[in-house]
Amino acid sequence: MGRPKDLSPRGWWNSRVFMTQEPFDRHDWYVEDAEGGEPRRYVIDFYEGKEKTGDISSALASAAGNGGEGNEGAGVAANVGVMKPPSMYIDVRPALDNPSAAVDRMAMFVREALPGIAGAWDSYKTSSPSPSSNVTSVAGGDGKNSNASGKQ
Repeated sequence: MGRPKDLSPRGWWNSRVFMTQEPFDRHDWYVEDAEGGEPRRYVIDFYEGKEKTGDISSALASAAGNGGEGNEGAGVAANVGVMKPPSMYIDVRPALDNPSAAVDRMAMFVREALPGIAGAWDSYKTSSPSPSSNVTSVAGGDGKNSNASGKQ
């Protein structure tokens, strides 16, 4: 749901304290977990991006001038006007509705602030063997199946 008049706490903080621009729109999205867990709310702030320097009409004019006959293609491109692709910055984060959302935000902060350490931790977690693979059979001692009474 769009809430362009409501500032999120981060949008308010950034615009009032850091003197950045306010977001032009805010959305709250609810996303359900793949395993059927509870829906989690995400806050999305939309900010205007930097204006692009190139435009589509100059690209059309150069393309039409190179492959067309005469200047017919350049006249068509000149009538198109200046069209620029939209540019925006999107800030997405879990809403602080519960403690697990706060933990997720802190984990993402660490990943962004310390990418080398986070990458090393991820590679350590994926390379370490799972606990179930370290289980060894102690029933027979020699790897053969035996029952508790010693009879086979």
